Amino acid sequence: MREREKGANLSAKQPSVTSFMNTWLETVIKVRRKPRTYETYKQYVRLYIDPYLGETRLDKLTPARIQDWVNTLQEKVQLQTARNAYQRLRTALGLAVKWRQLSENPAIGVDVPSSSRVPIRPLNASQAAALLEAVRGHRLAPLYDLALGLGLRQRELLGLR
Repeated sequence: MREREKGANLSAKQPSVTSFMNTWLETVIKVRRKPRTYETYKQYVRLYIDPYLGETRLDKLTPARIQDWVNTLQEKVQLQTARNAYQRLRTALGLAVKWRQLSENPAIGVDVPSSSRVPIRPLNASQAAALLEAVRGHRLAPLYDLALGLGLRQRELLGLR
């Protein structure tokens, strides 16, 4: 009765998480996002959501079940990957609420650890000089020269021609 009062459509047959996530990918993400984003989201669903939660009926998904999944996932993959997979699930379940397939989003009450950033410690002048001396004569020595001289990040350096 509580779910009916909140607007959930209880007469509709509830899909599995896999089925709903695929519908979300095809009807929302594929249409509104770039193809590469769609492929990335699809990969997250296939690798991290389906194997753990895929067979669960959407209406049987609980915050405790999702918390178990997040805990299991962060033991197996990098923290940022687990956070991204959780975010994809949470977003899709938010749509299930809008579509009245769920009365509330069970992913909202889940505790996902925040990513801890390692503080950046730039080299001092003597460390920089020692690094340049160590790479002298190496084919990538000019790359290190640029990195230290301009403060470029690795991806910025590797993108140069």
